[in-house]
This record gives sequence, structure tokens and C-alpha cells, in this order.
Amino acid sequence: MKIETLDYIAPESNRNENISQAIIAVVGIIALWCLTHKMLIGSLIGLVGQPFWLWSTYKKRQWGMLFLSAVYVFIYGEGTVRWLRSL
Repeated sequence: MKIETLDYIAPESNRNENISQAIIAVVGIIALWCLTHKMLIGSLIGLVGQPFWLWSTYKKRQWGMLFLSAVYVFIYGEGTVRWLRSL
């Protein structure tokens, strides 16, 4: 009897994925902190983290999160443009 693994739920960790997850966490926390303190540079910081979100969600076939990440790119992009215009 063959036991199926749940690789799509708990994939084996690798170095690139661990680095990506660390970047996602650090950049996300900094972006949220900046934005909650009314510092619009948080939009740019959040935008920097989005390629890691997009890569990670695509690689894991998390289509709902991939769509949400694409929406975040738009929102962070809009905030970044607003911040640059205010300089």
C-alpha cells in the first residue's frame, strides 16, 4: 500500500524558500509599521516584498494568495506613487 505525501500542504523546506519567507516576514512587518505610523514609505517597502510573495505563492500553487498578492502590488504601487508625488 502506497502512502501519499502531502507535498502541496507541507513541502520540504529548502534554503531559497526559507530566505524568501524571512524576507516576506521582515519586509511585511516593516511596511505595516511604517503605514500605521502614517509614513507613506511603507508602501514602497511593501512593494519591495511583493515579488517574494508572488514567487512563493506561484511555486506552491496557492492561486487565491497569488491573486491577493497581485492586488497588493496594485495597492502598494498606488501608495508608492502617492508617496513619490508628495516629496
